[in-house]
Amino acid sequence: MLFMKYFFPKPFPVPILFVLIAVYALGMMNLSILRADDDMDDTSSQEDGMEALLEKIPHIKVPRVEMEIKIDGKLDETAWLMAEKIDLKFESYPALMAAAPVKTHAQFLISDNNLYISFIAQDPDPDKIQAPLRDRDAIELDDYVGVALDPDGKRMRSYEFYVSASGVQADWVRNSVEDKRTREWDADWESASQKNETGYSVEMRIPLGTVDLPNDATHRLMIIKRHYPREIRHYLTSVAMITPYQGETDTGNNQFKIIPAITLNPEWSRDIENGENYSREENFELGADLEYRFSPSWGMDLTINPNYLEVEADLTSTSINDPFTSLTPEKRPFFVKESDVFGTPYDLVYTRNIEDPGVGFQFGGSEGKWVTGNFLVHDRELSVIVPGNLGSERAELDVESTSGAFRVRHDRKNGESVGLMGTLRDAENGYHNYVAGADFLKKLGSYHTFRGQWLYSDTRYSEDFTEDLYDPPDDLDPAEDTGIPGETGFSEQVLRADPGETISDDAWQLSYKYEPRAGYVTVLYRDAGEDFRGDLGYIPLTDYRQGILNAGVNKYFETGSAGVSRIRLSSNVYKMESQAGEEIMSGGELWFNYWGLYQSWFRLGYRNRDRVARRFNQQELSIDGNATPLNEEQWIVRVENALAKNVRFTIAGRFGSQIDTDNYRLGNLVELEPEIRWNINDRVELNIQNTYRTLDIADGQVFRENYLRLSMIYQLEKGSFLRLTLIDDYNTRNQNLYLYEEQDDEERDSSLELLFAIKPSQLNTFFMGLKTEFSEYDLENASGLRDDEFSIFLKYSRAFQVN
Repeated sequence: MLFMKYFFPKPFPVPILFVLIAVYALGMMNLSILRADDDMDDTSSQEDGMEALLEKIPHIKVPRVEMEIKIDGKLDETAWLMAEKIDLKFESYPALMAAAPVKTHAQFLISDNNLYISFIAQDPDPDKIQAPLRDRDAIELDDYVGVALDPDGKRMRSYEFYVSASGVQADWVRNSVEDKRTREWDADWESASQKNETGYSVEMRIPLGTVDLPNDATHRLMIIKRHYPREIRHYLTSVAMITPYQGETDTGNNQFKIIPAITLNPEWSRDIENGENYSREENFELGADLEYRFSPSWGMDLTINPNYLEVEADLTSTSINDPFTSLTPEKRPFFVKESDVFGTPYDLVYTRNIEDPGVGFQFGGSEGKWVTGNFLVHDRELSVIVPGNLGSERAELDVESTSGAFRVRHDRKNGESVGLMGTLRDAENGYHNYVAGADFLKKLGSYHTFRGQWLYSDTRYSEDFTEDLYDPPDDLDPAEDTGIPGETGFSEQVLRADPGETISDDAWQLSYKYEPRAGYVTVLYRDAGEDFRGDLGYIPLTDYRQGILNAGVNKYFETGSAGVSRIRLSSNVYKMESQAGEEIMSGGELWFNYWGLYQSWFRLGYRNRDRVARRFNQQELSIDGNATPLNEEQWIVRVENALAKNVRFTIAGRFGSQIDTDNYRLGNLVELEPEIRWNINDRVELNIQNTYRTLDIADGQVFRENYLRLSMIYQLEKGSFLRLTLIDDYNTRNQNLYLYEEQDDEERDSSLELLFAIKPSQLNTFFMGLKTEFSEYDLENASGLRDDEFSIFLKYSRAFQVN
């Protein structure tokens, strides 16, 4: 009853509640009567269930070879005649254990330093193979083959390597503790493919030092995969246990890599409004990464100036109506390499907080059932996300700081893990943030997963935090600041960064997931104290308690000769309140999903929630009597399909009532996000992305956002390309409809970038390009867009290895 009172403390929207009960009832019926052809039934939920399951998987001994194999995709070396062979006989999705629609053979060999894998992927109609040249990791729509390697078979960490029919690589790491896939992880490995009249073939060489190989592992779990996209996307899978050969643990010793890099990046800028001429700033920097592996499972890294020229950084659009700090993917190799080790239910390590690192060191590996990771970085700046329960802000201070993390985890074979985690941030101005805690993961069989974490933090802010966050209007005397929106420099973050005192608090969360093929049930509870801070991580929320409950039912059905399609009906309810028991958000959602013909995904959702977005008095942290919950009711839709080969069309939208956070009232939201990804031929790709968003009230349109990104890419060879990118971010506001703060009528930022890249391997790169940025100007007799920044960039890095 207490559980129900937490989620439903007051009358709930009747349509959502009725359908929610129906979904849960159907879910419980479906989940208890699973299809008899499921590959793993729920009897594996016993303590020794995973051990019993492993006994059913074929165990193979990969033949060892002395010769090096040329990676060209031809498979013409005699060594392949002695390789261990595995056929992918079955489809795993969308049909389960059905006969594979095409034949695929995988072959394995191993040497002192490398694992060799090859594929023969047959196709009855090779002209339908979809695999143009693309950027790395962008092959999710294409024909590809690959493997997922779990080094010790404990289901805690797996390294995945894939190659498309045109030879494009994709790789990432999966972390079960965090339940996350790190796509930014890029390993240094070699592959090649060859198309032929019967399909295509692939060869892969994966250095054993690329993955952590525990010394005492008795087996390694290998999942072999093929993606076969036709009318419907088919996934073929086979599983095997690889027995390590004697002496394998001696491989990879004393491997030492030096990767120096040079960057030249002159920039010219000018102030158009004041009629200034261009001024030039020289940016020249030397950097280096040093990697040393003294065993297959242990290594350390040193980096110097790792910030050099992030020309591959993702370009994203953030709404002017979003009060929370946006999340930006990490691209710097030093931080990405072992990032999954630090994955926990709370995101405690978000290295984009480290703005301008000078020197960094990390050390880690695995031994038996133990996994550890450690890093320490000196930063020439200090960037901190100051959290709240209604928003967050980033404080950026020009002071030197130190950031670090410690992680140790104990993994058991039955899907159980217990870990300790600690992070630190310390600056010369007296600021510090220390976090420590423990987490656990428990898997019961194939479907049941429990996760939990408890954390404690100790924080001290300095005076300059308040100075950076406090931003009053130009003509406002701070002594007369009353905290009224539009007439104040106060914010929730100013109050939460009170300098001079040490604050401490804890945070914890528990979750349970039940996810068989027939559907899923998830329960999650989070609790973060008022003074809890996790400043090295991405933790923009604090001072809240949150419960989430959701479930879904899957239905599979035949779609003619094309294969099996899937429908999912799901729902979720959630509630968030402050530690004082004041409501922040509560509501529910209903979702309908379809995956099927034309490789399509159709999603339709209905959302109804009450939400608090802003306090009336910014000098008070209380919510009751200082804010009013407003009701948002929205329809959400998303459609993706591939009606023609090498063309992918997506359109997403939201429609309904939305809170105008600047003026704290409801408006009518219209949001459209179309995207077209068209491979004109095997080398040329056109990508168009647009975000169009308006918010209207009865008196007119409050704001309009229009973000456009257009890119044309010409792939010279695998890993080498010429890319032209145009970005236009244009926002308009109706100043007459803003009740509090004065806003610019127009904000427009545009850029044009031309980039030439050569990347024969992940560690050997050459970038050259130029970029022009344009801003809106308003002079006495003219207005419009004019270039105000111009830059040229050149980067070269080269890896040297000493064994």
